[in-house]
This record gives sequence, structure tokens and C-alpha cells, in this order.
Amino acid sequence: MQKIYNYMKGIILKMIKNIKKKPKAKSIKLPIIPLILLTIIAVAIVVDLSIAKYKSATNAIDSVQVAIMANDAYIEFDDEIKGYPGCDPKIYEINVTNKENEKICEVKQKYKFKIEREESKNLPIEIALYKDSGCTQILNTNEDGYYEDETFVLEEGVEQTNKVYLKIIWPELKKNASYAFEIDYFALHIISSQID
Repeated sequence: MQKIYNYMKGIILKMIKNIKKKPKAKSIKLPIIPLILLTIIAVAIVVDLSIAKYKSATNAIDSVQVAIMANDAYIEFDDEIKGYPGCDPKIYEINVTNKENEKICEVKQKYKFKIEREESKNLPIEIALYKDSGCTQILNTNEDGYYEDETFVLEEGVEQTNKVYLKIIWPELKKNASYAFEIDYFALHIISSQID
């Protein structure tokens, strides 16, 4: 692509030099084939740049905060998981807190997570929760598909925030250009309950 671009650039520069050398009285006839090729290359570059956003994902960790006040919460993911198989994993820091609008929950509560994706599985992505930002300590699900851990507790009357990390992986083995414009949807359901 770069060689063709440089070749076309050379032809255009030669044409401009020839135009400057010729007297103004003569009519200027530009070669039509190089102009057509130049137009095709320009369109290809624009299309390649517009599709590039589907072929790569950021390595940065995005942060999502959710307050649970003895209630359930949902975090929905849809546009964020557009991508291309083989692109970098997407990681979200999920901050679970017991404070909302300057009010701290007055009951001790435990919570668990469930990734809800039964309705839509357009993309061959893998989704999991981890304890650490490096995503080396995976959280396991129980037989019902819930992520539970002894650290998923928020104390009463004291502001507290716990973190987990959600990682979306595009398996390298499932590369297929047909997924470039597909989107998918899933929700992270946080289920809390009061501890007596």
C-alpha cells in the first residue's frame, strides 16, 4: 500500500512540474489513469482508517462504579464490546460501594455477581471476573453461575469500596472478518443481600 502511495505521489509531483513548465496558452491534459488510481488509493486509506477502530481495543482499564444499598444492580455492556477477533483484551475495573448520594448503607451486606448473556451471543468472546487488575486471579463461578467470594462483603455504616475486574477476551483462534461490524450485549448483575 505504501509503495503504491509513494509511486502515485511521484507521478503527481512530475505532473505538477510539467504543468509549471508549459506556457499558459496551451490546454492542460492530465493523465486520467493516474488520477483514477490516486482516487482509489485515497478511498482505500479512508476505509482502512474507519475500520481500524473495529480491529483494535485499548489496553487501558476503564472504571465503572456501582452503589448497592441492599438492592440489586446491573451494569450493561454493548457498544463497548465491538471489536475484532484477536484484538487486545478489554478490562473494566468494577467498583462496588455502599455509598450513594453521600449516604452510607446502614446494614451489612454481601453480594455476588452473575454475567447475563443468555439472550445474545453474537460474538465469540470470553468474559470472566478477576480479583486483581493484572487479571491473574480468576474468580470461579458456583454451580448456578454466580461469582461468589468471602471478600464480597460491605460493612454497615462505614464507607467501603471493593474492586473486581471484568475481562473481555477475543480468542485468537476464532478470527473471522465477518465479526468486524457485529455487536453484542451482556450485563453484569450484582445481587446483594443483608447479613443479619
